[in-house]
Amino acid sequence: MAIFVLASAGSANAQLLGDTHMKLPNANCALCHAETPPSERPKEQVCVKCHGDLKTLGSKPIPKGTVNPHLNHVEELYCRDCHHMHKPSTNYCEECHDNKFLGMKVP
Repeated sequence: MAIFVLASAGSANAQLLGDTHMKLPNANCALCHAETPPSERPKEQVCVKCHGDLKTLGSKPIPKGTVNPHLNHVEELYCRDCHHMHKPSTNYCEECHDNKFLGMKVP
């Protein structure tokens, strides 16, 4: 993964992912968006281009005592199910699982 910043989705201090991405060298809206001005959500392949697919992300080391959400039992999971660029991210797993057990933070 090119960028992996841990931040609690519910934290008042959590920075939006769009802001984090704009700190990259030569960053602009066209880094993710195909149209100018941006009006559509980028396709999944835009995320995968820089960060890798779920299999790649699932193979990355994670902090001890946590679960890698990219290795999961959900057949069709998309980056946008958890990660949001212009609003706080959410933890899709919490729809069914207790996050106190999972110990995950969603950037």
